[in-house]
Amino acid sequence: LDNTWLKVFKFQPLWKVKNYFGEQIALYFAWLGSLTFSLIIPMLLGLAIFLWGLIVASIEKMSMHVFSSHGILNYMIFSWPYAHQHFNPAHVFLLCVCVLSTILKTPSLHSCMSSICISSRPDCMLSLSLTCILHNLPHSLTFFSTLQCVNESPLRTPNATASTIINKWAKKAFDNNATPYFALIICLWGTIFLELWKRTTARLAYQWDVDMYEEQEPNRPQFYGTKIKPVCLVLASLVGVIIYRIIARVDFFAKEGLLGPTLASLTSTFLNTCSIMFMGKVYQVLANKLTDWENHRTQTSYDDALIIKLFGFQFVNSYTSLFYIAFFRQQTAKDGILDLGAEYNDSCGPSNDCMTLLSLQVAMLMIMKPLPKTITDIILPWLKRMWRQGCCCCRSNKVEEAGEVNSEIEDFLTYEMHKETLGDFTLSGYTEKVLQYGFLMLFAAAFPLAPLIALLSNLIDMKIDARRLLWVNRRPIAYRAEDIGMWFGILEFLNIVGVVTNGFLVTFTSDYGKNWEEYSNVRLWLLIGFEHIVFTIKYLIQWLIPDVPADVRLAQRRVRMVN
Repeated sequence: LDNTWLKVFKFQPLWKVKNYFGEQIALYFAWLGSLTFSLIIPMLLGLAIFLWGLIVASIEKMSMHVFSSHGILNYMIFSWPYAHQHFNPAHVFLLCVCVLSTILKTPSLHSCMSSICISSRPDCMLSLSLTCILHNLPHSLTFFSTLQCVNESPLRTPNATASTIINKWAKKAFDNNATPYFALIICLWGTIFLELWKRTTARLAYQWDVDMYEEQEPNRPQFYGTKIKPVCLVLASLVGVIIYRIIARVDFFAKEGLLGPTLASLTSTFLNTCSIMFMGKVYQVLANKLTDWENHRTQTSYDDALIIKLFGFQFVNSYTSLFYIAFFRQQTAKDGILDLGAEYNDSCGPSNDCMTLLSLQVAMLMIMKPLPKTITDIILPWLKRMWRQGCCCCRSNKVEEAGEVNSEIEDFLTYEMHKETLGDFTLSGYTEKVLQYGFLMLFAAAFPLAPLIALLSNLIDMKIDARRLLWVNRRPIAYRAEDIGMWFGILEFLNIVGVVTNGFLVTFTSDYGKNWEEYSNVRLWLLIGFEHIVFTIKYLIQWLIPDVPADVRLAQRRVRMVN
């Protein structure tokens, strides 16, 4: 495993992982590998849409500085006939820029070239224009400072603060005309991924002889015959978490105006991310205690109940602030939120652009949440190992002075004895990756770079977890498993909620939906149409792709006939 599993450019040896660590851990790595591989296409699409937004923002700013009213008409009338006789590459370049500005619906739809005086030589005029664009490109892409190309026609730009520039670029990069199509693709991608995973699970379960395991699973040693279901306590905990999140968000955002808009957004996002990470640990302890009280008969039923509680807590903890930014923060009231006063009246800035703030929050969560795992899985074990090696060296020197030499076997046993236990490895791994999957599915329209971050994070985590299992922690007890359990149902739930969430983001939060802001009926019909189209295609995909491959189904029938 060390020669194959830990290598970067090699596939996972799932059979060896299953034989050494058991089916439960092997299924986790099989699911994580399938998810990572399936993220390649969404990652490429999201990166293309992000670059598209940057190009749109660049062309809009360049066109506002270089072009002005009625210029394209002058260019076509006066310059183009002369360009056929005296060709200049600047002709083609400027025409492409003008046409591209028109296609992308930039503010310079009907403008081009009047900022530079029309001389008697149109080719010279075009050359000067090309020089002007290239000379002022760095300024156009940074602070849009005052530009001047020729003495006859200075180019001036309005004053803009750094925060305004950042907001405009972020707005175009994450919220552009391609946003609805990316949301549609992500919703369909989630369905295709789960359908393909069903087939992979069926094949692996048959090959590993665990396809009938849950029917023959033994009882848990902790089971004592009476089952308790504290449903009211769980619901009360969820309601308490929701109330806490609402009050905390309102109280914090009421004080946000003391700082600049950009700094306030960054600090509030950072603090909210830290609170989510801290409360997640508290919820995990609470979910374990509640599940222990329920006294489940089998380990599978115990794990399923624990997963439901843990995900319920984590769902409220991780996604409440994002739902607030996306759908409620832009709703202003005269007396503030819940009539608490005007100081509690929250908004998304002068332009009421909640999409940019939502993108920033999702990016911060997806980047910062893996950091504690990196610290606990890599940095802390390394520090502990260095400390123990230092202590052992000191002790070994004293022992050698006394004439005693420790054997290699004793050193190895001492090293293994000081290794920490791994705990519930699959529970923490699934929780982290399913929450990441939720960020990807629920808010795909707000952050097209989410597949890229998820792909890189999964690739790194697979190698880190493999190294932990092999060298850092003690070898865990091998457990059998038929599938990934309740996590699959949670993934299906996120797919369904993601369709609704992305539909509302596209029609009510993004700039695409604000084009029909004065026509509420049109926006409502856009939402209904988006959801119906996506759900229809989703169910069609589920119907077309069988859950079990044909060869596996045939082999299972043969086994049943023999038995």
